[in-house]
Amino acid sequence: MEQSATSKSAAERGDLTARFRRPNNSIGRLRFIDRESIDTFCERGILGTVIAILAWGPLATGATRTSQFLVMLGLGVLLIAFWAVRIWVRDQYRFLFPPFGWVVLGFTGYAIWRYTGADVEYDARLELLQILLYAVMFFAILDNLTSQENLQILLFTLIGLGLLLSCYAVFQYLTDSQKVLWFDKPKVYRGRGSATYICPNHLVGYLEMVLPVALAYTIIGRHKPLMKIGIGYAAVVIIAGIAVTVSRGGYLAVVASMAVFFLILLWNRDFRIPAIAVVMLLVIAAVMFGKRSYQAQQRFENLEQPLTNMRPHYWKAAAQMWQDNFWFGVGPQQYDWRFRQYRHPHVQGRPVQAHNDYLNTLADYGTIGGAIVGAGLMLLAWGVVRSWKYVQRSNQIATRTSNRSAVVLGCSIGLLAIAFHSAVDFNMHIPANAAVAVALMAILTSHQRFATERFWLKPGVIGRIFGTLVLLAAAGYLVLQLSRLGPQTYLLNTYPREKTFESRINLIQKALKFDPNNGLVLLAAGDLYRETGWETEDENLIRAAMPWYERGIALNRWNPYNYLYLGMCLDWLKEHEKAAPHFAKAREIDPNGSYTVALNGWHKLQLNDLHGAKADFWHSIELLHHEGFNNLAKSYLQIVERRIAEQAGPQ
Repeated sequence: MEQSATSKSAAERGDLTARFRRPNNSIGRLRFIDRESIDTFCERGILGTVIAILAWGPLATGATRTSQFLVMLGLGVLLIAFWAVRIWVRDQYRFLFPPFGWVVLGFTGYAIWRYTGADVEYDARLELLQILLYAVMFFAILDNLTSQENLQILLFTLIGLGLLLSCYAVFQYLTDSQKVLWFDKPKVYRGRGSATYICPNHLVGYLEMVLPVALAYTIIGRHKPLMKIGIGYAAVVIIAGIAVTVSRGGYLAVVASMAVFFLILLWNRDFRIPAIAVVMLLVIAAVMFGKRSYQAQQRFENLEQPLTNMRPHYWKAAAQMWQDNFWFGVGPQQYDWRFRQYRHPHVQGRPVQAHNDYLNTLADYGTIGGAIVGAGLMLLAWGVVRSWKYVQRSNQIATRTSNRSAVVLGCSIGLLAIAFHSAVDFNMHIPANAAVAVALMAILTSHQRFATERFWLKPGVIGRIFGTLVLLAAAGYLVLQLSRLGPQTYLLNTYPREKTFESRINLIQKALKFDPNNGLVLLAAGDLYRETGWETEDENLIRAAMPWYERGIALNRWNPYNYLYLGMCLDWLKEHEKAAPHFAKAREIDPNGSYTVALNGWHKLQLNDLHGAKADFWHSIELLHHEGFNNLAKSYLQIVERRIAEQAGPQ
């Protein structure tokens, strides 16, 4: 009896122990479920954030304005937050790091180093922020969105957005709309569709990357017939959107990339018939549009006219810039400021970019930067070739349709199209288009996992800590820049609404507290003091303008306007000897600038050097003589000629 009682007591104790263990197991399962839920939530958050970045850019006129790009940057911080959490909630964490990833990392590091030595810090910083955002996007997609479901959602979003943009572009073309959303379209783009982009060339840059993806899904993708019909319809509308841009470079890029696309399909007998059918439809549509489109005919007829095609002059300046700064270039985003030194007399506008992304890279980053980019392109192409046979679904009878092969082929040809187009334009300097290109690069790179297991890394705890610290450092820097650039940009956007001198000066001073390195704000402040002092003949205001120009020179020694306006202030104060070096420096920086030459003539007029002033005014008019332009030189030339005639006396 005692033994049975003891056994019973032990059994009870065992049951009691088991009862206490069950809740612990339940808690463990609950923690596991919570961890898995957090992982899923963060993965969806990363997907949604990437889609938001890719969608916002095109809808925000390409995100070329600082205020528009800052939205993308803020989304980048959110992307980092999701990613940092997901690094720790995954149990079996592996990181895919193919050779192309080293190139992305290397160029990012090189850009950071070149930024530290840039002459114009503010402009270089804006470009660095773009590069950092693209690097974060690339690795975030590579590490988190490699499943076919995520990639399909991402690419379908790009196709759907391309469909909407194309519809809007066709509407603009048919109605001769002079609006881009609520913005006025520049007159030079009249008769061309640009959708939500300001420049039609940048719209076609987006569409030419998306079109091959839509065609690849339609022809070789594994989808139900109704889905294929929908994607095929989107491809047709995107082709129409490309057509109404009337972009010569875009046309050539699309034709060249589509030739490669269909040659690959024709090589496979299973896809020859649909490929031939699509090619015939494209050729017929192109011929009909070319014959009926007056804008397209006129654009190609004007191709060789020097006044309508300034690109060769931009390219020559970039090449000379690169030769003079062979190894490291002039610095990130410095081409625009340094261009004036190399300006051709026929070019009086501001190019901003070289209209050739390859030459622009060489000019800004030198041979080393160009070599990194070139190596990256070759590694990306090598990865595509190597992984191609592993993403196809084949048997002994025929090659079957495959979403993986559709993704690889479509993304590859899309990048090939933008690579062709980049030889005659600057799409990679448009944040909206550059972000799409980076996403396609990440998608292609992720498919190398099907070819080999060599590039998987298991970071472990130390690796996770290091990765988290890197992400936190990047997020901290981006947040810091948002806290500086965001408020300043907001204040500057309200500047036109301020009417009084005092309110404008107060606004400028507030803006500079957030970011004192914005040289254009300093120039605006100096102009406000100088012009007001000029109108009121207030010497104190003229003297107050001078320190602003001096600060501008310290920040940007390549801006001729600070020298010119500082010299004008000194001339107004009758300090002509002090003014002369500033006008000479501006002339050195911008020897063929019509405005710079005209203001040098104005300076000589203050010295009563009438013949010297006349020569400068004539030279300025020779540089820019079109009707409605250069009224400054034309007006002062009449004054100088009248004074010379008065001094000569009656004949």
